Order: sequence, then C-alpha cells, then structure tokens
Amino acid sequence: MVTANKHRGDIVIEMDRKKYVLRYDWEAVGKLITDLGPDFDEKIAKATIQMDLSVIAETLVIGLQRHHPGKLTAKDIIRLSPPIVSATDAVNKAISLAFYGTTEAPKVRNPMMEKILKLVRIFSKKPEQTRTATV
Repeated sequence: MVTANKHRGDIVIEMDRKKYVLRYDWEAVGKLITDLGPDFDEKIAKATIQMDLSVIAETLVIGLQRHHPGKLTAKDIIRLSPPIVSATDAVNKAISLAFYGTTEAPKVRNPMMEKILKLVRIFSKKPEQTRTATV
C-alpha cells in the first residue's frame, strides 16, 4: 500500500492503476534547478500551459526519485500517459509543499503584472466593447 505524508511533502499520483509518491525534497529541487535552470518554476508553468509533455514527464521523474529511485524514466511516464491535469496538479502541489510546507503559499501582489493583465483585457475586447476616447 502506498501512503503519502503531506507533512513531508508527499503527494500520491496514479499512473496505469498504480500509485506513486511524489516528493520534491532538497535534492529534487536541486535537480530541478540543474536540469531546468534557476527559473524551473516558470518553465514548469510554461510547459503546463503549452502542453510540453517532455518537460512535465521529466519533472515527474525528478519528483519520484525519493520513493521510487530509478523505476521510471520520462519515456515511461509518456508511455503510461497519466491524465495531464492531475499530473501537473500533483507536481504543483508537491513543489508547493517543498517550499511552504503545509501552509498555503503566500498571495503575492504584483502591481506590474496587474497593469499588464488590465491592458491585455482592454486590448482583447471586441471593437464594439471598447470605449472611444474623446480628445
């Protein structure tokens, strides 16, 4: 029976009707930095949005090493084809546990990003929805 200890950062993921435990301990975080770079979190987020399955699979392999050393490769994970949303959700939860423990990640307010998102919303409106400025 596979058990996960959330207080230690464990998250269970099911692939091909088998349960595996993900944990991004310090060694795994170091491997993420080595393999993906210091901005690994951004690369994982981008891979999720762009469906870069090779990056998602490699990220899973790194997180599986603590409990399942050498058992799966990125090619194995791609072959097993776990549901993409549940796989990326498990990765995100496990990485969050590695950084914040069982407390919730802080909500960081980024004023520049808020301005960018506001501009994106304005410029993505249909022409009939935008207001015309009078000079």
